[in-house]
Amino acid sequence: MAFIILGACAFVLYFLYDINSVTMRKRFLFPAFGIGCMLLAISTAGLVKISWDQERILSAGGIFLAVLGMVFGGLLIYTLFFALPFKKTYIKKEKDRAKPRICSKGMYALCRHPAVLWLIGLFIVLGAEFPTAEMMVGGTLFCVLDILYVIFQDLWTFPREFENYDEYRRKVPFLIPNGKSIKKCTDTLRGGNEI
Repeated sequence: MAFIILGACAFVLYFLYDINSVTMRKRFLFPAFGIGCMLLAISTAGLVKISWDQERILSAGGIFLAVLGMVFGGLLIYTLFFALPFKKTYIKKEKDRAKPRICSKGMYALCRHPAVLWLIGLFIVLGAEFPTAEMMVGGTLFCVLDILYVIFQDLWTFPREFENYDEYRRKVPFLIPNGKSIKKCTDTLRGGNEI
């Protein structure tokens, strides 16, 4: 239960980070997103540890799920920390008052909140690999909180933070990619133009 509470606290920090970024702009709160990410990672690792069965037999299905979990985890890390300019995105300075433009290429041409897809995929895989009550409750809670968080970002944070968010919202799907957004994603990942 402690790891589930720890993971839920990560989302409190995410909301606090967004609110601070738009309104309060208190320097000591700028690390809230990074701390939240660490809490969620620790929580997820803790849920895996307590769900681990020492008698587990290595199987082809288990290996497949492990690889799939690494793919979703890798996509999540890439989307949050490498598909965006890290310094401009996460290291805020008081002098950075001008509204930045939204990133609309690569992963962010796929849908407006692609990290949610990878987090949900990761927890589906972890739930299949470790079908314990703790993993099911924690994974479900974290996915629901993540969806609530991106709804908050989509309706409140990003329209206030980015100068071209309304245009981006008209052109890119919220969460479920479509044929056009998949094509834009692959084109821009290969170096094409932004939307």
